[in-house]
Amino acid sequence: SGGLRLEGLVVRHPGRTEPSLPATSLTVAPGETVAVVGPSGAGKSTLIHAVLGFVRPERGRVLLGEHGDTDLAAVDRESWHRRVAWLPQRPCLFAGTVADNVRL
Repeated sequence: SGGLRLEGLVVRHPGRTEPSLPATSLTVAPGETVAVVGPSGAGKSTLIHAVLGFVRPERGRVLLGEHGDTDLAAVDRESWHRRVAWLPQRPCLFAGTVADNVRL
């Protein structure tokens, strides 16, 4: 296991003149819990989508690992997702126990 580091990450969605996520840098230490908060349109969802590998940055890098030396672009997305806990903005809950929902 290791940390997460964003270096000058910029994401621009097609058809937009302004970045959906302006230049963002941060470091998350192993075991650290992070909450992403801010006003609507600030880039919170875009930041999370970049960290999960759902969108590619226009500039900058998402780095993983003990020494922050593995670029997310080179990592198998399924193996990365098995290591990340994520609660989306609008979670889907199904009939059943909390454990059943977590397993999904």
